[in-house]
Amino acid sequence: MSAFTGPLIIEELVPGRLWLLHEPIKYEAGFEGSGRVIEIPARYMTDGASIPWPLKIFLAVWGTYGRAACVHDYGYQCLRDGAPHPYMPTRRATDAEFYIAMRACGTRLTLAWLMWAAVRAFGWIAMAGGKE
Repeated sequence: MSAFTGPLIIEELVPGRLWLLHEPIKYEAGFEGSGRVIEIPARYMTDGASIPWPLKIFLAVWGTYGRAACVHDYGYQCLRDGAPHPYMPTRRATDAEFYIAMRACGTRLTLAWLMWAAVRAFGWIAMAGGKE
């Protein structure tokens, strides 16, 4: 199974909206020991999980899926910049890695599937509008 190394250390820049990574996040895609590392650099800015405001009653921006949301945001940013990450070369692949990363974080199967389905359905808005 895929795995993260190290904790998520963030600083809130804009209350409830934008955070800064203090330490890089390393995520090993595929399975632990695969050597397929996705590294989100320190000082990367993220909005965490993009939860629509009505659903924030039930879901936090930083749940069990927090590190997975950073991987997803980073993958979308690379795509928007025209330099896709080799392990997330398309939006579909980035969304799939988000699901796998959520499961690696311990996110419940049903919640991971619902969040994956949401990014598949609405991720094009983030890609077109320039935000995660």
